[in-house]
Amino acid sequence: MLLLGSAGPAIAAAVMELRKRRGGPGRRRFPAGAVAALAAALFVKQFLFAGMLEEPGWRGWLLPSFQRKHSPLTASLLVWLPWALWHAPLDFTGSVGRSLAYYVEVRVVFFIAISILLTWFYNRSGGSVLVTSLFHAGFNAFPFVLPYSPPLLALLFVWAGWAVIADRMWRVSSAPASPRDR
Repeated sequence: MLLLGSAGPAIAAAVMELRKRRGGPGRRRFPAGAVAALAAALFVKQFLFAGMLEEPGWRGWLLPSFQRKHSPLTASLLVWLPWALWHAPLDFTGSVGRSLAYYVEVRVVFFIAISILLTWFYNRSGGSVLVTSLFHAGFNAFPFVLPYSPPLLALLFVWAGWAVIADRMWRVSSAPASPRDR
């Protein structure tokens, strides 16, 4: 696991380079298999070192604690704040982000929708941290592989809005907040 974790930056750089070179005039095209293999490696790295290291705390412990007293929607927002702040060092040291505007766009605007979706996954899966870890790994890994598309990012808000309405996430549930409460 340590080898995979330390290889993460190299895997990410290779995926970004392949993505950059996939098409366009005068650019060398790489086989889809090479891009898929690197994407899979990046996904596994994100699963082990982001999803499985973060989600037990955020969704496995903090979310159920908040859902004991608050609605899933309120609990999502209460988890979102420390989760966004947790990522501030990555954003402000240049490792991930570039500016305060980038931080607000990603960690405030998009993270709120993603936090709602992660709460929805957690509750719909009966409290599975594995499910939230897989989703976390997916949204961390695939921006390196898939083309950037702001209209597709808008679907996060549509999906989050649908989850809120369909599951009435504004209501405090009488059901247990986590499997260990059952």
